[in-house]
Amino acid sequence: MRKKLQQLKNFFISNRLFVISLLWLFFLPIYSGEILANSHAYIFGKYINYLHIRVSLHLILSITIVVFYLQKTRLNISAKKVILFLVMLLLPLFSVQLLPTNDQLFLYLSAYFHLVEFFFSVVTFYIATKEIFAHMQSNSSLIFRTISGAVALQFLLGITQYFLGGPLFPTLLSWTGQPIEFTSNSSFGIWEYSRVYGTTPHPNILAAILIFFDLIVLSLKIPEIQKIIFLILSTLLILTTLSKAGILALIALLFIYSTRNKIYIHEKYFIPIFLVTNAMLIFFFHYIPKLGITATFIESRFTIHLLYLELLQQFPVLLLTGTGFTLSIPTLLAHASTIKTSIIWGNQILAEPPHNVAILSIVELGIPATIAVLYLIQNNISRLLLGFENWQKLSLLAMLIILGGVDHYLVY
Repeated sequence: MRKKLQQLKNFFISNRLFVISLLWLFFLPIYSGEILANSHAYIFGKYINYLHIRVSLHLILSITIVVFYLQKTRLNISAKKVILFLVMLLLPLFSVQLLPTNDQLFLYLSAYFHLVEFFFSVVTFYIATKEIFAHMQSNSSLIFRTISGAVALQFLLGITQYFLGGPLFPTLLSWTGQPIEFTSNSSFGIWEYSRVYGTTPHPNILAAILIFFDLIVLSLKIPEIQKIIFLILSTLLILTTLSKAGILALIALLFIYSTRNKIYIHEKYFIPIFLVTNAMLIFFFHYIPKLGITATFIESRFTIHLLYLELLQQFPVLLLTGTGFTLSIPTLLAHASTIKTSIIWGNQILAEPPHNVAILSIVELGIPATIAVLYLIQNNISRLLLGFENWQKLSLLAMLIILGGVDHYLVY
């Protein structure tokens, strides 16, 4: 027993970044955390849960991974990156007067908290993913067991939620991240179905995490039967979320994997492909309703896009400064009465951010910061994707296009 403990200790000491990355992977679908402040999240009587300040398990793990990574790797930050970050922080100061009068300063400070949190989440995703893929050959079994444990927990909880038509022990399990109430439903004729959340804030987030897990499992050096069993369970869980983007991303992933030796696209074309497909998706959501084709998720996204387009027309300064990270909703609500399109859609208020990552980036960060981010990614994309196989790169691109094209940032 003592010998095994010593072996575990030695393994952790020599592979601590990998071990913490495995913990991050296991807890990725578990949104545990504690809300520290939320009074500013009430905008005109409506609670916007994207605005509350919350210390989460994800944030703690993210900071730990970044610290371990900096201890392991020599830090090389260029002046351009520092200037870009400062510009992103300071530009929204010019549009802060467009926010609701109450709690203006607190909203602004919370926006920076969420921006820093988002930065840590993105950096951690990159570091942990690279670390996990670097250990594919030597620790495939350990990685598979970690992901299987995470999915087994979500599967058991998800199947129970499916049959209950809502959360399991809502108050008791709220600490895991399971919402107290499920608000996202789907209708099929007269039948209304409460979608499965697991321990995430939304079914689309659970589906996106499962797609990421599928990508990792397909990359592991394990028996094919294990991959098949895992994919069956994962697919069943994705179907219970009724995430259309998730289902489409799963189909794309399986297609890319099955044709992995036949398709090759150089990564230098990824950003142009992303921009073109995003533009096509925006056109799709705007054009389809004009053909008389009705679908709730299309109509709602079309209306949300219109609301923010009219907001930008009314306040062109936002094209330069952005509203500030996570502040698109309070800015929209503050000026809803002066916008032509009604914010009331059906029986609900469309207090939502744009459901397209390109539009959302322009609205919240402004055009200059959005272009600067894309420029930095384009200039460093070969180095960022170093070590990934081509089909893995294409899968990540497909996930970004599909999930980012029809939804907002998956971290809020």
